[in-house]
Formats: sequence, structure tokens, C-alpha cells
Amino acid sequence: VELDPLEASNHVALALARELRNDFRGAEAAYREALGLAPDYTVGKTRYADFLLARGRLDEARQVLREASDVSPDDPEVIVVRGMLALRDGRVEEASDNALWALSIDATDAGALNLLAQVKMRRNPILGLWWRYAVAMGRYSFAKQFLILILIYFAARILFIAVLAH
Repeated sequence: VELDPLEASNHVALALARELRNDFRGAEAAYREALGLAPDYTVGKTRYADFLLARGRLDEARQVLREASDVSPDDPEVIVVRGMLALRDGRVEEASDNALWALSIDATDAGALNLLAQVKMRRNPILGLWWRYAVAMGRYSFAKQFLILILIYFAARILFIAVLAH
């Protein structure tokens, strides 16, 4: 970004790096900067929509994805994120259709394969519970996830002790 601050893809790469470091505010700022530089940059829009989905901000993700769909409706990344949004909204068949559509364009697309696996998990009653848990936990940084797990552990221990005491 320092070498070429006017290149939107550099800002998207910075956003992805910040996401990996759990710097969600910095990542969002970098995504917005990328889209400010190139408003029709499909990769930037789809990555930003995916970022918003992961944070549980579905309405904002829906708007960014709508804009990306207007620019490139047949782009595999747009199709996959569209499917992820449908899955989060409970439209499992639509999510499956989007995964299969993206796979018909590129049979090795990792995002489409991931989406198809999530669709299969969502359809299974037991794995569906795990999928919901994973989606809910994905909104938080690693430190917050760890804290939540510790709290769940202590709550389970207290419940276990209370049940055994009676």
C-alpha cells in the first residue's frame, strides 16, 4: 500500500492481512479504502461482503453483494458469497444451487467446495448444530472465542456439580 496507494487490490490484501490479525476495524477501513478507489472492483466487493457476513452484519453484506452482482453477476466469487448469504438466511436450496453453479464454472473453486460442504452440514441435524455454533463463533476474534469457551466450560462444570449434588 505504501508503494502504490492508488491500487485497490493492495488495500484488499491489507484488509485480508488485518483480518488474519483480528484487526477488524483496520480491515474494514482498508476494504472501504479499496472500494473508494475502485467502486466497481468485484473482488473488493465480494471480499468485503464476505467480511461483513463473518461479522454477522447481513444487511450490509446484502447491499455490498447486490452491488457486486450488478457489476459481475456470473463471477464465481459473487456466486459463492451469494450462496453463503442464502445459507445464513436459511435458504439452503438456493445456497446449494449457487454452489453448484460456481462449481460448473470452475470445478476446483475452493469457495464453492466450502459452500457445498457447509450446505451438507446444514442439512444434517447434528452437524447443523455445529455449523450454527461455528458461524456464531466466527464473528469474534480469537481472544473472545477463547474467553467464550472458558465461560462455557465453567458454566458446564457448575451445572454438572449442581446436578451431582442433588
